[in-house]
Amino acid sequence: MNIEKLNKSDLQKLLKSLKFYRNVKSKLGNRGKRIFDRVYNGKSFYKVEYFSKMDKSDVWDEAKKVYKKSFGISLDKKEVLFIKNDSILGGIIVFKDDEIVDLSFSKIKNSLKKE
Repeated sequence: MNIEKLNKSDLQKLLKSLKFYRNVKSKLGNRGKRIFDRVYNGKSFYKVEYFSKMDKSDVWDEAKKVYKKSFGISLDKKEVLFIKNDSILGGIIVFKDDEIVDLSFSKIKNSLKKE
């Protein structure tokens, strides 16, 4: 991009974008980078955390259902980041940007402790 060829309104938009990026990057770090990318490129972030002893194909089948039912979207497996997490004690946690659907056993365990 050659900024010398931009008009005043384009330069103002660019400056606004750079200020927003600097602000979210300084306050949120890498998460800020993802937020900036979502806002300006329309990309969403999809992640599934699962218990390490679960079969990845079963995890994907369940996650696909959750994405369809909770968020109304259909995804390819390549679009989702899968992370093993032994602290959830079984089940899965599904993320779309800042939204979470927690289907883990640790959530149930914590709910029972409170009662």
